[in-house]
Amino acid sequence: MSLEPATSGAVRWRSIRGPMEVALFAKQIPNGTRTFAEHVMHGDQMTITRVTEKYIELTASGGQIIPKESNSRIRFSKPYMVAADTTKPGRYAITLTTQVGDELADWTILGKVRGDAVYWLRNLAGSGTVKDEDGVLQYAVKGIGGEILENVWNIQEEKQEAIHNTEVKTARKQVLLSFDEDEEEDATDVQIRMRPIKKVKRAQKKEREEKDKPVTKTTTTVPETVLPAGNAQERLQDSAVDAPTSHTDPTLEKLRKFQEGSTG
Repeated sequence: MSLEPATSGAVRWRSIRGPMEVALFAKQIPNGTRTFAEHVMHGDQMTITRVTEKYIELTASGGQIIPKESNSRIRFSKPYMVAADTTKPGRYAITLTTQVGDELADWTILGKVRGDAVYWLRNLAGSGTVKDEDGVLQYAVKGIGGEILENVWNIQEEKQEAIHNTEVKTARKQVLLSFDEDEEEDATDVQIRMRPIKKVKRAQKKEREEKDKPVTKTTTTVPETVLPAGNAQERLQDSAVDAPTSHTDPTLEKLRKFQEGSTG
């Protein structure tokens, strides 16, 4: 029969190697587990920097020093327990064995790793990992995010925007231009609407084409009215009759006689 208390809080840290879920003893260790949960929420600032034969060291930026909290029922009774350093803020350890009493004697046990994360943690501690004599990794395992799975601390989670190369459409406000000295305008509400560069260039190109286009003059030709043959003959006779005749001009006399003969 296990004397270890049940967990009452869980978080997930996501790294470049894969996710790692940790079940925490929130009721027994309230302060330490809360600080760890807040660090996991900013998982991109957490990194695995060191691996020894007994534990994996995980560091986070910011935060406060976790005070020493202990419970007689919580011990390093199995591998993959998560503990916090009580002398340095943002320093945690994931045990790989139960023989860690001396190195982590003053640390506070926060919880234990659950799920498939134990497999990539075990591979990280294998012989293929490049590290120096002190266990410092040549290529640190960086975090890419994190979230709280069981929020028993009532921590206000920050809303993070997902990155999907999508454009966020916001309402544009019209700009009120005024030269009155009495009117005051709030500068924070002013957004100047500018035409897109492509549209401006397209309009400028169209203006240049209109200027360079040669101007062609168009002339309108009015067709001459053609009178019927009968009307033309009558008009010709009328003009001949109305025209003043001269007895001295033989050409006009001949034209008159010819017209009289044709009509007769």
